[in-house]
Amino acid sequence: MVCEPKICQVGGGGYVLPLGGDAEQEWPNGLRIVLYMLGLFWSFMGVATVSDVFMGAIEKVTSVRKRVFSKKKGKHVTVKVWNDTVANLTLMALGSSAPEILLNVIEVCLGDFYAGELGPSTIVGSAAFNLLVISAVCVIAIGDVPKQIDDMTVFGITCSFSILAYIWLFVIVSITSPNVIEVWEALVTFFLFPLLVALAYMADRGYFSKRETNERIVSFDPEDIDKEELAAMQIAVIKKHGPELTAEEISLHIEREFGPPISRAQRRVEATKAMSGGSSKHREGTNDKTVTPAEGCEDEAANKILSKIVFEKTYTSVPENIGTMQIKVMRTGDLSTVATVAYKTVEGTAKATEDYTHVEGDLVFAANEAEKSVDVTLVDDEGFEFDEEFTIELSNLRIGGSPNEAHIIETATATVRIIDDDDPGQLGFENGDELEVMEDISEKVELIKLRRTCGVRGILKVAYRTENDSAIAGKDFVAAEGEVELADGQCEQSIEIKICPQGRYESNDKFRLILSSVSSVPEGARLDPNGDGGPNENICTITIKSDSASNKKTDNVLALLGKMSEKNSIGTANYADQFKAAIKVNGGMDPEDEDYAPPTKMDYVMHVISVPWKLLFALIPPTDYCNGWLCFNVALAFIGIVTMFIGDLAGLLGCTLGIPNSITAITFVALGTSLPDTFASMAAAEQDSNADASIGNVTGSNSVNVFLGLGMPWSIGAIAWAVKGKDPEWFIKYPDVALDYPEGGLFVVKGGALGFSVGIFTACACTCVAILMLRRKLVGGELGGPKGPKIASAVAMIGLWLTYIAISSWKALEMKGPCA
Repeated sequence: MVCEPKICQVGGGGYVLPLGGDAEQEWPNGLRIVLYMLGLFWSFMGVATVSDVFMGAIEKVTSVRKRVFSKKKGKHVTVKVWNDTVANLTLMALGSSAPEILLNVIEVCLGDFYAGELGPSTIVGSAAFNLLVISAVCVIAIGDVPKQIDDMTVFGITCSFSILAYIWLFVIVSITSPNVIEVWEALVTFFLFPLLVALAYMADRGYFSKRETNERIVSFDPEDIDKEELAAMQIAVIKKHGPELTAEEISLHIEREFGPPISRAQRRVEATKAMSGGSSKHREGTNDKTVTPAEGCEDEAANKILSKIVFEKTYTSVPENIGTMQIKVMRTGDLSTVATVAYKTVEGTAKATEDYTHVEGDLVFAANEAEKSVDVTLVDDEGFEFDEEFTIELSNLRIGGSPNEAHIIETATATVRIIDDDDPGQLGFENGDELEVMEDISEKVELIKLRRTCGVRGILKVAYRTENDSAIAGKDFVAAEGEVELADGQCEQSIEIKICPQGRYESNDKFRLILSSVSSVPEGARLDPNGDGGPNENICTITIKSDSASNKKTDNVLALLGKMSEKNSIGTANYADQFKAAIKVNGGMDPEDEDYAPPTKMDYVMHVISVPWKLLFALIPPTDYCNGWLCFNVALAFIGIVTMFIGDLAGLLGCTLGIPNSITAITFVALGTSLPDTFASMAAAEQDSNADASIGNVTGSNSVNVFLGLGMPWSIGAIAWAVKGKDPEWFIKYPDVALDYPEGGLFVVKGGALGFSVGIFTACACTCVAILMLRRKLVGGELGGPKGPKIASAVAMIGLWLTYIAISSWKALEMKGPCA
């Protein structure tokens, strides 16, 4: 159908374009419809492309960090300057809704402060698509395991405000002052925006609930991150997913579970670049470097030992009445050849002949033989003696009959302590008053050795307990308490202490193991009088230290996280890289990059379609300039320019199709501006562990669309008319409104079709929220779940959207007829 007038007023720019007469004969309606639709599609590609640049600037601005002192942690920590909730409701919402918001501003400011019809209807239509269609897509996008919104307080506020926003919109256009927006109504609409932000921030900080604020790592920069915290995260990941993880796998889990969540800006940019044949995984202006192991790692192959000869024990305590004792010598590594090693006893405080029988000779290991022993006979006398020691030494290793440097003696000396058997003796810690133990990646059992000296006669018992210092029982170690028993003639015993991994990097924690209440049969046993604590208590201070191998792994994980953080960045560093990315399909991604995927045919097609936009918007200053603010302002101006074309083309298409602007707005324009958000929310639903980013952001965005997208331009228009006053043109333009407002000079927003559309949307929105809450109760989450309920929910939401489109379109046609 063709409009009756020969001209049609269209778009935000207010252009008057000929559509009748000779133009109709030269351009058939069908061809014009196709051209306008192609033009709209191309313009949507343009606004999506420049919105990506805008999102990059927002990401740069909101990712600024600072160092503050945390009372909770008792140290300085790195935090974001921007709160994530505030960023999502302000700059991020502006970034995703900039076309709709600017469409309203342009219509008012370039239309001599008269309200447009395309902008308000686009806001409502976009809200309907966002809540109903995007929610349906997210519900059905994931598997059978449901996902739910974690932060229900923030969601409750944004959801309530999203419905309140449209109820308020219906009230001011249809009830309080029908068809007219007064200054106070516009200002209240606008100032509901900071109220929403303030309440959402308070909810995020836990003011309305007992929920603790979720503190996540905000940066993996070595200068910002606390390596102790990173090491603790590494331990947590290993506990959860297993100790066999590689550094790459650990870094992926840490980024996903502890790192900064993928922002709305990143999701939006990835979705749009995937649509336009661009790379979504690579930050231009950075040189990806292969991550190498941390310095100090040794090449094991370079130091490979073919075989080793070692004592099984380097220190042995035995009673003097044992007779002949065996000292085991072990062979490891290459056992394929004969190996010979010399041995001999060497006097210490114990003397040959008086205390033991001297021996020396060769131990010959046959092929494939791994164990031999040196036999030494001890001399038992009747008189009391203090403990005495002698050693056994190994030397002159020969492999196949000749020395070989590739075969070594790892431990060349073993010490034997001879203990008198005529007295119960005394008990103390074998390693003295201080002991260092290394933390492992998982809970480990540390054996604290006790040594009985000056006698081994009879049964000896001693009580033990642990005591906290900087290391805390239950956190750093498992508290232990009990009694140790040594049998008659037994020289050594051990106490098991479990050490808990905490991810120490440089810090050391201490606790104490205390021996007390020693007793024996026969009596006479005692604690070591020279030990820490004296004769009544022996105290061993145990220090838990970080493991160097674990520290190196932490360094490797940090290097990998830094690389991943750079690749996830969506900003640009300089003009050269911007133009390179604009010209090349997939953004000129390096084929050798691990995330590289060859461009598909569709990538090439979409790149050719969008490359003019990419080249144009490569003129926008990179995000690294002025911390992103220069890019932010220039990109916003470009969005406004492209939005003007969208407004004009949408008006032309609607007029050529013979439908009102309000129908064009809630269908073509709303769909075109919301598609990138659809893919971004779907990615968030699939990749996040909860539904906050996918569903929660929709309600916040819808609220901002009304409060900012309508509150700001309507405030401008209402104030402008309040200043301008009566205008004869106003009475010509609004003769029907002048009947109710004879004074004239008011900002008119006709509430007929718009008010009806808002009312229908509000009803559909409440039904959609009820479906989501019912799913949370019955299925266990707003997203996913069993196939049947999932499909039913999605169909119901899509049905609500189609119902909204059908009823709103019917009302618009009934009130205005076919032409806008």
